[in-house]
Amino acid sequence: MRFHNESEEILSSAFAALNNIAVDIRCKTVAPAPNEVFDILIAAMVKYRFSESVQTNACFLLKSYTFSDENLAVMKARTEDFMSLLTTAAGTFPQQCGDKVGHIMDSMLDLT
Repeated sequence: MRFHNESEEILSSAFAALNNIAVDIRCKTVAPAPNEVFDILIAAMVKYRFSESVQTNACFLLKSYTFSDENLAVMKARTEDFMSLLTTAAGTFPQQCGDKVGHIMDSMLDLT
C-alpha cells in the first residue's frame, strides 16, 4: 500500500474517510484494518506532528479502531510505536486529541 506523504491535507482527509468506511454505526462494528494502515498512521503522525488536522483525524481513527479486537491487538503489539506519538498529539492538541488519546491509551493498556 502506498500513501501520499507529501500532503497533510490528503492524509487528514484519508484518515477521516477511513474512519467513515471502517465504522458501521447501524451494526455497531468496526472493520479490521490492514497492517499497512497502522504504518501509514505512524508515519503521518511523525511527519506531521504539528498538524492539527492530521493528528485529530489520526487519533479519531485510532480511537475507532480500539472497538475492534483485531485492530486493538495490532495496536497493542505496537504500543511502543504509538505511545510517544499519542502523548505528543494530546499535549500539542489537548482540546482535539486529549480525550481520544485517553481512551486509546486506556484501551491499549487494558484500563477500560
